[in-house]
Amino acid sequence: MTIQNIICDIDGVLMHDNVAVPGAAEFIKRILDKGMPLVMLTNYPSQNRPGSGEPFRHRWN
Repeated sequence: MTIQNIICDIDGVLMHDNVAVPGAAEFIKRILDKGMPLVMLTNYPSQNRPGSGEPFRHRWN
């Protein structure tokens, strides 16, 4: 089986209490470096699309 897409929840998986979970930024960078499609989603009502990636953004570049 080949992984074709990654879908990852934000709240409780990548972040907890609006703080990045240890290793989450490295996980995201690894996925993006491999060129794999990544979708991040959440049902947490205070998360919005523009702000949801901010805790990780400094490590992506």
